[in-house]
Amino acid sequence: MMRPLLVGALALNAIAAVAPRSLAAQVTASSEAAAPTDPRWQTTLVFVGQSALVRASLLQGTPPPERTVALRGIDLSIRPRQFGIGVHARLAQSSLGAADLSVAEIGATLGVPAFSLEATFAQRAGYSPNTGLMHDESYPYVRAGLRFQRMLGTSRFSVFFRGAALFGTDASLVEPVEGWDGETQVAWTARRIPLRAMLGYRLERFAVAGVEQEVSALLFGVGVVRGMPR
Repeated sequence: MMRPLLVGALALNAIAAVAPRSLAAQVTASSEAAAPTDPRWQTTLVFVGQSALVRASLLQGTPPPERTVALRGIDLSIRPRQFGIGVHARLAQSSLGAADLSVAEIGATLGVPAFSLEATFAQRAGYSPNTGLMHDESYPYVRAGLRFQRMLGTSRFSVFFRGAALFGTDASLVEPVEGWDGETQVAWTARRIPLRAMLGYRLERFAVAGVEQEVSALLFGVGVVRGMPR
């Protein structure tokens, strides 16, 4: 008579010990399932300001003097957090309007966030590297190059490097566009809100029709981001 009671008591104790653990496991699994997962894509929209120093050199004649141009615009990028194809776009315009200097770009990247190949179609208009005067000509070209991006340890800071060559696409020009550009950035992303701030430097050599223009620009911007790079 005592043995069945003893066995029953031990069984109840075992059930009582296991039940809370089982319930806790179910609650943990439920909370993990309900927790939002990291997005598979990183989307960044940054409003960028630039203070650019413009230099021009001519094959003959007196070159126009150096001058500083204030640019403003936006940078937009959408790319996978793993290997894949991403897209990006950039628009920069002088504070004096499109008649002074404007650059529009749209392109694609292939690779992982840490290293990717870039192909971009761009169009530059407004500022004449030949005379320094306002005009309405525009020069289309393609930019092809490499991009690197890396998080700095466990911090909220990341570094970005880019280098590319420029190739003209307008066959009507006797001497089409050629040149190169490079850019580096340091960005900080907030932990609890989708806020990003960045500081960078850009150097560009743009040559067309025997005229070479060099633009060095200090970049600063703030925007929003969804999905941290890996």
